[in-house]
Amino acid sequence: MSCAQVKSLDGGQKDSQAPQLLSIFPEQQSTRFKANTIVLTFDEYVQVNDLSSELVVSPPLDRMPMARVKKRSVFVELQEPLEENTTYTFNFGNAISDINEGNKLDLVYVISTGDYIDSLKIKGTVKDAWKKEPFEGLRVMLYRNASDTVVLKKTPSYFTKVDKSGNFELSYLSPGAYVMAALEDKNANYSLEDDERMAFLDSLVSPGVDDSTLQVINLLASFSKPEKPSLKDYKVDSLGVLKMPWDKRFEPPVVKRIKDDTRILSKRNGGGDSLVFVLPGAPTDMEEEVVVAWRDSVLDSLSIPFFKEELDKNFLCNAGLGKKQKFDKPFRITMPAGAFIKDPSKAYFLQDSTQVDTRIELDSAVAGVAYATGAIEKGHNCSLVLLPGAFGNNGAGTNDSVLVKFQTFDDEDLGTLLFDLSGSSFSSKHRFQLVNAKGEVVYEKALDPDTKNLAINELEPSDYYAYVWFDENANGVWDGAVYSEKKQPEKSWALGTKINVRANWEIRQKWPVN
Repeated sequence: MSCAQVKSLDGGQKDSQAPQLLSIFPEQQSTRFKANTIVLTFDEYVQVNDLSSELVVSPPLDRMPMARVKKRSVFVELQEPLEENTTYTFNFGNAISDINEGNKLDLVYVISTGDYIDSLKIKGTVKDAWKKEPFEGLRVMLYRNASDTVVLKKTPSYFTKVDKSGNFELSYLSPGAYVMAALEDKNANYSLEDDERMAFLDSLVSPGVDDSTLQVINLLASFSKPEKPSLKDYKVDSLGVLKMPWDKRFEPPVVKRIKDDTRILSKRNGGGDSLVFVLPGAPTDMEEEVVVAWRDSVLDSLSIPFFKEELDKNFLCNAGLGKKQKFDKPFRITMPAGAFIKDPSKAYFLQDSTQVDTRIELDSAVAGVAYATGAIEKGHNCSLVLLPGAFGNNGAGTNDSVLVKFQTFDDEDLGTLLFDLSGSSFSSKHRFQLVNAKGEVVYEKALDPDTKNLAINELEPSDYYAYVWFDENANGVWDGAVYSEKKQPEKSWALGTKINVRANWEIRQKWPVN
C-alpha cells in the first residue's frame, strides 16, 4: 500500500473524430426545394471558417451563402433565389470543424428545385502540361450551349475543384453535351487572367451514369498566350531606364521619344522575362515622354526621368558566384542597365594570388550584364577583382570595388549524365532540356531523327529534371494552350523522376521518349 501520486489531469484521449451530423433541414436530396435557410445540427459544438473560399456551390451562385453558428447548429442562409428545375450541390470543403481540436467535417449537401435529383457525372484528371504533375485547386467547369465568347469569361453551368491528387468529379449533372475547361482562377471570377493557367477539352463531353460507362477526361493545364500583350507593372528610374514585363512569345514593342521620334533599342533583362529600354546620349535633367506601340496600336505613353545628378553617383556591381565554379564557365557580372565597360584592365582574375589574362565583354542582348573569362585552371583558389572605374555610365558614375573569392572545380568534383534515348521517335523540331533543382536550364539541345544518345559532362552535383518538347512553331520556346485559336499546349514529355548527379559519378539514364 502506498499514497496516491499527485499530478495534473491529462484530460483523457485526444478527440480525433470529426463532428457527426445529426440532422439536416431540408433533408439531404430534397426535391422541390424552396427554403432560404439550411440548418445543420451536430453532436458537438462546431465552428465555421473561411466559408467563402471553402464552400463550392454548383451550379455557381452570384452571391455566396452566409453562415451563422448557434451552439451545435449551423444556419446557412441563401442570398439569392435558386434556379427552377435544377439540382444543386453544396460542398462545404474544410469550412466546418469542431471547436476543441479543429477536426474537419467532409460534407456534400444535394437538393433539387425540381421534381427529381440529376444523377449523371463526369470524372477525370488535371496535370501541369509541362511537368506532368497533378495540379491541385483548379476549377473544372462545364458550359451548356456555350459560345467562344462565354468560355473562360463567364460563370459556368457547373464546376468543381481538383483535389491534391489531380483528380476531379462533377456529380449530379443533367443530361446534355457540355464544353469543358479548367481554370486556376486565383481571384474566383471565373474569367481567365494573364497570370492564370488553363486547360480545355477539344470536343463536347456528355456525362455518364456510373464508372463503367464514364470516359475519364485528362486535361493539361498551362499559361495561355493572351490575344495581345498588355503594358503593366512597368518601372522607370532617374537613370533614363524603362523596364517592362514582356511575354517573349510576342515580338518586342517599339518605344520612341516623342520630342524627336527617335526609336530606343531594347534588350532583355537578366531573367529574360522583361524588356529594358535605356535613353541614349547625355542626361537631359528632365522627364522625357515616350510612346510604346505594338504592331499598329499604341499601348501607352510614359515619362522617363533622366537626370545627371543620378548618373554621377557610383553604383554597385554584383558577381554572385558560388563557393565553387567551373574553370571554363564565363562569370556573369550584373550592373545597372546602361552601364558599359570603361577600363577593362581594372577587371581581372587572380589564381593563387597571381593575376591571369582576363577578357570582359558586355552581353549584346541582355541589359546590365557583362561576362568575364580568364586563363584560370581546375582545382585552384581564385578571385574576381573589379576595381573602381572598370565600368561607367553616361555620367560620372563608376562601379564600387568588388572582390569575390571562389574555388574552381576539379574533375572529380563534377558528374556526367548519359541519356540513352534509343526507342524514341524524334524530328528536327524536338528539343531536349535539362533543368537543375533551382529551375535553371543548364543544358538544351535540338534533336533530330538520328539522336540516340546524349552525353552531358561536367555537371555540378545536384538534382536534375529532363524534358523534351515538340517546338511546333520553331520559336525556341515551349508554348502553352491558346483557347482563342483552339490550340492545345505544344506536346511535351517529362522524365517524371529527378536524377541525382553526384561528384565523380557517371549516371546512365534510359528514356524512350514516345
